[in-house]
Amino acid sequence: MAHYRVLNINHNYFVRGGSDSYFFSLEALLTDHGHEVVPFTAADTRNRPTSWAHYFPAAVNEAHPGVRDVGRFIFSRSARRDLRRLLDEQSIDIAHLHNYYGKLTSSILAPLHKAGIPIVQTLHDYKVVCPTYSCLRHGEACERCAGQEFWRCTAYRCNRGSLTRSLASMIEAYVSQKLGGVSNIDHFIAPSRFLRDLIVRNGVPTEKISVIHNFVDAELFTPATGLGEYFLYFGRLESIKGLESLIRAVAGLHQVPLLVAGDGNLRQYLESLIVELSADNVRFLGYRSGTELHDLVRGSIATLMPSTCYENCPMSVLESMALARPVVGSCIGGIPELVIDGQDGVLIAPDNVEGWREVLVRLWEDKEGARAMGQAARQRVLNEFSAADHYEQVLSVYRNLRRTNGD
Repeated sequence: MAHYRVLNINHNYFVRGGSDSYFFSLEALLTDHGHEVVPFTAADTRNRPTSWAHYFPAAVNEAHPGVRDVGRFIFSRSARRDLRRLLDEQSIDIAHLHNYYGKLTSSILAPLHKAGIPIVQTLHDYKVVCPTYSCLRHGEACERCAGQEFWRCTAYRCNRGSLTRSLASMIEAYVSQKLGGVSNIDHFIAPSRFLRDLIVRNGVPTEKISVIHNFVDAELFTPATGLGEYFLYFGRLESIKGLESLIRAVAGLHQVPLLVAGDGNLRQYLESLIVELSADNVRFLGYRSGTELHDLVRGSIATLMPSTCYENCPMSVLESMALARPVVGSCIGGIPELVIDGQDGVLIAPDNVEGWREVLVRLWEDKEGARAMGQAARQRVLNEFSAADHYEQVLSVYRNLRRTNGD
């Protein structure tokens, strides 16, 4: 069996979100099967140690961007220069891109294309069709920029309500398209059928996209066995996560505890909402991860994902299922592809406060039924979202690309 030298490209070499977690999981998966993985990311003091760091270019200051940073957000000369240096000094068989824009930018596509290296990209967001990557307009699902009508991003001030940020996002989107953000990518991997269908509607050929859901190695997760004592939300505290509706749903259900593990810009508002609604059954735990988070999931009746945005293929859903806990989630985006309603979880319309309240009461009163759904969820992860199956699907994409490129 051929072993490849894979250039794994992402904006971060530390975990900030689900796409970063997948980036490292793919690195480990490929390495375990005998492939050599070469990372290329932006330099950052938070990066994990790696012998490849001397190739990592300087990145924009995301927290407090200056005029120079705005230009580097659109086109990074340092990323192009340092990638050229890496390609001059190292032999690469496949380039696998993740979230490269913002810090690395589309400036990296030309050196890869010129070197004749097959390029595959896993789409962790909606960048191909949305300048702000989210398909959201002021907290509401939006597809107004379909057909490369990226100017609408500025007209609606979609980036944090800022004209300057929205203008920069619009320009970056047009420049990215011009530099080959679609045309120079040989193949896309969509982690959900929802995302595939969305970008096909926007002109990307079907044959250029494979659907490969994210994976979780369930054998590494010790499943829950008890009935559970509370409901759990874990993730970012942002308006698009539907947390306000969730808190309104549990307000008044004083016997039904809700734990919230995570942090974000909505926390202060949510805490004030709890006081306003006298929702003394809601408790914030702050950010939790690793074993501590897994213990929280195992102690729950079910985990909750009340998102109002187009979730793609959330790792939190798969991890909860691997821990033998069902997920109660919004039937939006890619979530319905992971949760079978009534079998291994429950699906509810976003922002349906009464619907959420009804389901939570039902599961609270039928903890045995919730445990049975959790066991079914774990079995489904073992059967359909395993590391072994994921590896074979990714390797098939690599082989086809190498074959197409004459190897």
